[in-house]
Amino acid sequence: MVFTNYDKNKKVAVSTTVRAFLIGNSLMLLFGAVGAMVTGQADIAEVMFMQGLIIPAIIILGLNIWTTNDNALYGSGLGFSNITKNPKSIMIIMNGIIGTILALFLYNNFMVWLNFLNSFIPATGAVIIADYFIVNKRSYKNFSSMKFEKININAIIAWGLGVLGAFLLPEITPLNSVLISIVSYSIMNKINNKKSKSIFSDQELKNVA
Repeated sequence: MVFTNYDKNKKVAVSTTVRAFLIGNSLMLLFGAVGAMVTGQADIAEVMFMQGLIIPAIIILGLNIWTTNDNALYGSGLGFSNITKNPKSIMIIMNGIIGTILALFLYNNFMVWLNFLNSFIPATGAVIIADYFIVNKRSYKNFSSMKFEKININAIIAWGLGVLGAFLLPEITPLNSVLISIVSYSIMNKINNKKSKSIFSDQELKNVA
């Protein structure tokens, strides 16, 4: 995750994530639930407004938006910089402008947007999980010596199948998407590896790698 990029080690990264989500997020949900039961308002800012806590509500709302979107903006800028080879600073500015414009529309269609992400995002993470744990057996080569494909067809197909599964299959949408993407990506890579071995000798494969 973006906010663990600068942690000193894995232990600090894990503990930071646990504190943020298990403790911090749980408290936020608890406060929101209690406020909603008492006032009938689901928005914590509205709950605070009704109690006359206007300034604290504005500060909390601002910090909440800031701490969420700075991570999203940094991550998207880094990703698009890697794809387009443009400077990260430029991509962050462009993404910020585009995100702000889209927010004007998404403000009134937020639940539709969340449902959209609920179907599309899990498949992306599933492909990454399958690539690391199943295909590469938790052992990536040094990136400086690796030769990357411009387009990973297997990843795109697996992602697409996961999205289709999220829309078409019943029960839990994200879980369907994750399982289908992991299974399909693993199978396609296994088939491709078998084809490669049948065409090239082991020594030729080592020379190519």
